[in-house]
Amino acid sequence: MKGDADAFPPCLIQEDWETESERQLCDRYLSRLAPRLLMLPGLPRSVRQRLETAARQYALDVERFHPLYPEVVDPEFIPAARVEARLRRATGV
Repeated sequence: MKGDADAFPPCLIQEDWETESERQLCDRYLSRLAPRLLMLPGLPRSVRQRLETAARQYALDVERFHPLYPEVVDPEFIPAARVEARLRRATGV
């Protein structure tokens, strides 16, 4: 069964598209899903770091899902996102 799991890309979608517009669309899609994709176990460290960077713009989602993250690469990522989420809620942004 392990071989079956290895057949999938780390973020569960092909990222090497032929055209630049397709690659940009895929990047935007993965950026938006980053707070959720960080819940996946077994992500390579480089992928997890890239997703953490992308997830920073979605602090409310990070605050919601962070208890389910099996690993965090940047120790400042979660506290910073939680503070930002509280500020956004307090200011209505």
